[in-house]
Amino acid sequence: MIPTIENMVDDSILMVAYAICRSMPIFTEINRMTSDLALSSGRLNMNKDFTSEQREDLYSQVKKLNNLPKIVWCIFDGSSIKSSMIHLLDYQVECEVNQSIYSNTYSRWTDSMHQKGVIR
Repeated sequence: MIPTIENMVDDSILMVAYAICRSMPIFTEINRMTSDLALSSGRLNMNKDFTSEQREDLYSQVKKLNNLPKIVWCIFDGSSIKSSMIHLLDYQVECEVNQSIYSNTYSRWTDSMHQKGVIR
């Protein structure tokens, strides 16, 4: 699944329900909405293959599921998904959200390493 920019968290949880859990209501509905495109191509684009109404309907169905596995999110500095993490509160999913406390990255602009944060 290729997620939407504005609903990356929702699309990720939907992907877990569809592809990992094979939640029958979600699995059946996605295949019905896409005329089995998901089964035949193995790839879906949330922007192109679904209308906004269809996506909202799928999100609302997934929000009702209570048998999803634990999801661990590792959020890197500057990640665009950080602003969408609030959507997790709408789901009945066990989860952890982790952010970096330390990074050491190479910059080609300055040809040097840059440290951010502290390890104790």
